[in-house]
Amino acid sequence: MTGSHNTVLVQFVAGAVGPSSLEELAASSRTRLVQRWHAVGVPVATAAAFADDPQVGALPVEVAALPEFGVVVLEGVLGAGKSVAAERQHQQDIAAASTDERAPIPVRLAAKDFQGNLIDAATYAARLLGDPAVRGVRLVVDGLEEPGPIRGAELLSQALSWTASAAGARWRILATARPGLEVEAELRKTMPELTGDEAAALMDRLGGDGSALQSSPMVRSVLCRPLFAIIGARIQQDHGRLPHSPIAFLDALVTRALRDVGGVKEARAERLIQQLAAACLSGGGLAAAADVGSPGETQALLETRLVVRHGNRHLMFALPVLEQYFAGQALLATGVPDEVMQSMELLDRWRYGLAMAIASGGWESVRRVIEPLLRSHPGVAAWATHEALPHTAPSCEGPMPDLTADVVSRRLQGALDSWMRALRPAGGHVFLHMNGAGSVTVDAGLNGNELWLHILRRDGKHTPGLTIPATERWTEPRGVRPLAGWFGSVATDYGAWPWQTTLALLSSRLGDLCTHREFDLTNCDAYTRERLWLGVVFKGQIQSMMEAMVTAAW
Repeated sequence: MTGSHNTVLVQFVAGAVGPSSLEELAASSRTRLVQRWHAVGVPVATAAAFADDPQVGALPVEVAALPEFGVVVLEGVLGAGKSVAAERQHQQDIAAASTDERAPIPVRLAAKDFQGNLIDAATYAARLLGDPAVRGVRLVVDGLEEPGPIRGAELLSQALSWTASAAGARWRILATARPGLEVEAELRKTMPELTGDEAAALMDRLGGDGSALQSSPMVRSVLCRPLFAIIGARIQQDHGRLPHSPIAFLDALVTRALRDVGGVKEARAERLIQQLAAACLSGGGLAAAADVGSPGETQALLETRLVVRHGNRHLMFALPVLEQYFAGQALLATGVPDEVMQSMELLDRWRYGLAMAIASGGWESVRRVIEPLLRSHPGVAAWATHEALPHTAPSCEGPMPDLTADVVSRRLQGALDSWMRALRPAGGHVFLHMNGAGSVTVDAGLNGNELWLHILRRDGKHTPGLTIPATERWTEPRGVRPLAGWFGSVATDYGAWPWQTTLALLSSRLGDLCTHREFDLTNCDAYTRERLWLGVVFKGQIQSMMEAMVTAAW
């Protein structure tokens, strides 16, 4: 269709008007970069200088050799710079199209910003600039995992199917994602972290002290991601102490941003921004400004730099991680909304918010988030717990928690019981194969961040305790022998560490049971069928062996 009237009509039906010239595309890309850097504390002038320097945030050499056509997934952890690198590639695609009218049409989409088919959305955006059927498309899809793993897998499948067809043969689709989506190895490129020298140079350029990378391995591991190197430089300018974990860096960034809010009290601003995060997550990244607060309150949120306008009437976060962070804070304050609990699609969008809540909350606040979730969606609770906490225990950045053995045991007992109830019927059989154990109890204690833990058989209402030293706990005092035990460091900086520890213990036990087929599930049709099937297979193997032996003898 041609003609301005028809074009306006199509845009109205689609519900959004995209850039209709390469100059507008380039300006939008530059604005996104400036907003991203300004949101994490970079002064506007410096953010603009960064945006105008194509080398800042460009695709590293080891991943820059992109194929001319097909699908590429740029995978990287939180804060690794993959979105900025993809934005730089988008700018290169714009530059190529500016010098060659036959070059593929550049298009950029955020995965959470549209519903329906990826190719339809990209084709619509491309037609504002040319004929994609003739020229092909260079498409960047940012945040493939943000709408959830189900939607992310669907979008990836659409991209692969389209580029494998004759109609999509002239398309290249570059998507960014955090680790976790199932991506074929030949499609994946991993975004490398900064080297120590690169991270130090970035911090020095922003007025920080790059020598901080030599302070501790934990600090260095966080600062080697560009996002946290920038935040770290700002913390140093405020004469603050660098934290050890990504969530603590975000805490410091948010504390300073809210402290500078004018016209609205800090607590009120925090509640408003949490409401905005909830609305954005449930609404695909945008929220109507009128639904958030008064014009004055809206202006106060914009002054934090964490929130930006989208058009005249909508608000959004400058970085997706900020949306996820404040969604996590909202969950800690009010729990998981019923509408989210009842919708798998919404729950998928809230996954990283759940992980942020678990990473930043204390024992009680995390318990209020996890326990209701366990009753309805134990798999989501397990994923969020696994995502939230480090898989290797870091050294504590603050004073060691002073918890008595009784408190440690009760918290671990509560978390273990909750996981076992949620994982029924399997959860209730984890320890049954060991000497006929029924209910179990936890005996544990902390020495700094070193945990000793034993699972004991519960004798009626009596909970036996082991009174011998922890180093000798594998002996058998008075006939009480531990069913399982664990010794080692735990991430006591995180209030959710008992949930992580007991989940890891159960996961290991369930893995062993499944590997060795030692479940004993009575009145379970699936279990019975599997045992019968194994019997048939075993019988067939024996028969084949006998026939082979007879043939060999003959």
